[in-house]
Amino acid sequence: MDQSKSVWYKTWWGALAAIFFIFAVFFLIWAGWANPKWLKIEVSNCIVALFSVGCTYIFLRFLRVKSRDLKLVFGLIWLLFLPNTAYLFTDLGHIPYQWTHTASPSGRISLFVQYLLMELFADMIFFYSCLPFEKIIERVNVFKKREVIWLILFNFLVAFGMVLGRFEHINSHVLFINPLKVLGSVINIFVSFELLGLTFLYGLLCNIVYFLFCGLLLQRIKKYFRILD
Repeated sequence: MDQSKSVWYKTWWGALAAIFFIFAVFFLIWAGWANPKWLKIEVSNCIVALFSVGCTYIFLRFLRVKSRDLKLVFGLIWLLFLPNTAYLFTDLGHIPYQWTHTASPSGRISLFVQYLLMELFADMIFFYSCLPFEKIIERVNVFKKREVIWLILFNFLVAFGMVLGRFEHINSHVLFINPLKVLGSVINIFVSFELLGLTFLYGLLCNIVYFLFCGLLLQRIKKYFRILD
């Protein structure tokens, strides 16, 4: 196989993803400022998720340093803001209401396109934000021996954070300013059968998205580009 072709295709595939991400960032900044009436997605949730991407990037940089204290501090910040990326998946729940209250075909097409692009954006930042944990698994033998199990449990931890945010209205920064409130909300989830059930469902959602996209779709894309070689 000609490796130069493989690299060329991968480079262009990465370039397309980068262009889409940059376009999404500028669009969100504009939408947050202009607030157009036709926009139906939650721009504020997307912007908070972008902040989580920044925390991920910083933590990935600090994973290379020797200081355990710095790794611990930035790792905690990364973990606290990580659920904001997966939180975008729950915005799909707004579609039925918005769909029934949108009469025109063009409005429904616009609604469909907006959520399709948002979820593609959510997939990209969710997978990127999971990279630090994958790096940790590679370095820690205890995790590496049961990689899939730890990834599944990790996604359920993310789901727990999603429930905290959506139903207990706990934002990531609240842990720093009101930890007792966060502790009370955590206990409330554990004693609520309904919230535990939602945590389980969200955990399944995160795992399906992660393993289906990463394990199947990305592999098919790679095979597709090998066929072109």
